[in-house]
Amino acid sequence: MGFPLISIAQDPPGPKPEDFEKIKAQKVSYITSKLELTPEEAQQFWPVYNEFDDKMHELFEKNFKSKPKPHQIEELTDEELEKQMEEQFEMQRQELALKEKYHKKYLEILSVKKVAMLYRAEHEFRFELMKRMERKPRGDDKDPGQRPPMDH
Repeated sequence: MGFPLISIAQDPPGPKPEDFEKIKAQKVSYITSKLELTPEEAQQFWPVYNEFDDKMHELFEKNFKSKPKPHQIEELTDEELEKQMEEQFEMQRQELALKEKYHKKYLEILSVKKVAMLYRAEHEFRFELMKRMERKPRGDDKDPGQRPPMDH
């Protein structure tokens, strides 16, 4: 669901902006093939899904900026840490509310089965993306979909 799937890649150097576009295109292609959308379903579904994806990305960005970094934990006061943790809980509540809102919108367009397939496809895509990123050496400029060559 949305770009939080990229959160594992936020440590420097991380993906470049053009990588996000490639990943998004790969995700659209993956979901399209898994859901087997009719042209009518696709025409209605993708604008709603893209709107959801954009809102999730906004929440992710806001969350990422407010989250304490590991090196900051020792530097912040208990009150500051507690405030940041409460902000994290609020972000999670907002994320859940957004997911529930768009779940209802999806059901207006797709069958329950296709919505369930959407969630499974998103999960599978995130899993595959994480596996690819684990195989990719840090700082490598290759396409995120390419595997690095194996030395034998």
